[in-house]
Amino acid sequence: MINRKNWFFVGVGLLLLLVITGCGEKEDFEAADKVAYEYIAAVVEQDDDRKSKILTSEALKQGIENDVLVPGRHDNPGSEEKLKDRYEIRRYDNIYDGKELYYRVKYDMPNSASMTSDTEYIKMVKDESKKWKLTLSTGILNDEIEEVFPEEEKKKEGTLVHEYTD
Repeated sequence: MINRKNWFFVGVGLLLLLVITGCGEKEDFEAADKVAYEYIAAVVEQDDDRKSKILTSEALKQGIENDVLVPGRHDNPGSEEKLKDRYEIRRYDNIYDGKELYYRVKYDMPNSASMTSDTEYIKMVKDESKKWKLTLSTGILNDEIEEVFPEEEKKKEGTLVHEYTD
C-alpha cells in the first residue's frame, strides 16, 4: 500500500515537472510583435531614426550604405496617428525554427498619393542582447518569400496579431 502511494506521488511530481519545463521553453513573441508594429510606424512616418532602432547592426549598416536609411530623416510626422487600426500583423510562429521569425505586415500609407497600402514580409532574429531585430531595413525579397512560403495557403496559417479595421 505504501509503495503505491509513493509511486503515485512520484508520478504526480514528474507530471508537474514536465508541465513546468514545457511552459518554460515556450517562446514569448510579444516583444517581436511590438517590433513588427514599430516597423509599420517607422515606414508610414518615414522615420529612419525610429527604424534604425529595430534593425540588426548588419541591416543598419547596409541600409545606410545603400542610402535606404538617412539619419535624421522623418518625412511624415503624424502619419502613425492617421493610420489608426488600418494595419494587419500576422506572425508565423508555426514555422519558427528558434532563429528566424517571419511576419506579414499590411498597412495603409496615409500621406502617400502614389501608394495607398503595402504588404511586406519581414524577418526577425534575436541580437546579441536577446532583443528582436529586423534583418533588413525593408521587407524580405520575393525569392526568400517563395522559399519560406512555397504554397500560397501557408501565408494564411500564421497567428493574427492585429486585424486590419477601417
